[in-house]
Amino acid sequence: MKNLIFCFLFLSCAHHSSTKNHIMFVVDGMGPAHITGARLFKGGPEARLAIENMPYTGIVRTASTNDFVTDSAASATAFATGVKTYNRSIGLSDPRLETSGEARELNSILSAAKAAGKSVGIVSSTRITHATPAAYFARVPHRNMEEEIANQLLAAKVDLIIAGGASYFKPQSLGGKRKDQLNLFDQFKAAGYQILSTDKEIFESSSPQPILALLNDDHLPYDLERKENLELKDYVDFAIKYLSKNPNGYFLVVEAGRVDHASHLNQVRLALGDMLAMDRAVERALDEKKNTLIVVTADHETGGLALNGYAPHDAVTGERLFKNHKRDLVQEKFNHGFISWGSGPGFHSPIRVDESVLDFQHKATYETPIAYHTAVDVPVMAAGPGAEIFTGFHSIEQIVALSAKILGLDLNNE
Repeated sequence: MKNLIFCFLFLSCAHHSSTKNHIMFVVDGMGPAHITGARLFKGGPEARLAIENMPYTGIVRTASTNDFVTDSAASATAFATGVKTYNRSIGLSDPRLETSGEARELNSILSAAKAAGKSVGIVSSTRITHATPAAYFARVPHRNMEEEIANQLLAAKVDLIIAGGASYFKPQSLGGKRKDQLNLFDQFKAAGYQILSTDKEIFESSSPQPILALLNDDHLPYDLERKENLELKDYVDFAIKYLSKNPNGYFLVVEAGRVDHASHLNQVRLALGDMLAMDRAVERALDEKKNTLIVVTADHETGGLALNGYAPHDAVTGERLFKNHKRDLVQEKFNHGFISWGSGPGFHSPIRVDESVLDFQHKATYETPIAYHTAVDVPVMAAGPGAEIFTGFHSIEQIVALSAKILGLDLNNE
């Protein structure tokens, strides 16, 4: 709150008349080591990522109201609404912090942008009912209530949706997961939506009608495992062109959600593959920075990823990063690679890496069924009009408050 009060005293936090649009990238699970690892995977220590061209950077504290380590639901709710909440909550405040003792339903920046006449879109590599995208349109006490989350999407009037998660929109009789046997696709079609299910259908679409494109029953594939699917950059490019037709501007949230999934499984190569896919999508978005605020951040770090030394540059460039190296250094034996995790199933992984295996699990220090989230602060990078106010340290709920001020939007969550 002190940061916000400070901003209000200066024009840097005022609405920027040149800011029509806002693209928010949430890289689920990304910590500082994920950025370094993506750079090495791309081209070694001297390579540069697109996010490194963003002129303003800051640090984000991620704790939720009931835990010093947040989950994606609480952090996404903070990103979407500007209000901290408890782990597992989607779009609801923490009732313990309310004088009434009951949780409040919170308004998101997506709904505020829609109310202001802007077009709104969601692009995610996860199910649309997963925690991060859900926080922008749903209000449920527990993130696992994915049928109910799907029920609430239509009322949000999102103009463009590209994600996975079709199974929560189909009855069990049609191969879906809905126990109530409702077919939500019929409801969207009746409301005027284009129902698309393939990349080809998306890129052949020329209709101004809103779009619901759920391209998989579950999450979309990892970038390195893509076959028919196009990459995140292509979906972001389509979304920008589609939403830009509104003269009032647009709000677009993009989640690179599978960085988190691969990190939970200690699968470094897949995590960094999705990091680079995200980076290419950001590079496309930066073409719009003249009148678009672009923010890239993470909801938390996953897995306690570490990159360990020492080695010459060429030993950690590209695919060589993932190898295990045996070498003598000051008469000390090293029989491991340069990558390790704090926790996870990689505790039992063998030393030698089969380089043909995309989902190889690198070593974890503590044995857990899946790697834990960590309390490590995460970065925020910003470009475009007003981006300078994202420098310094911020609490996670302040990020959307800064964006809303730049865009002149009122979240109405006080």
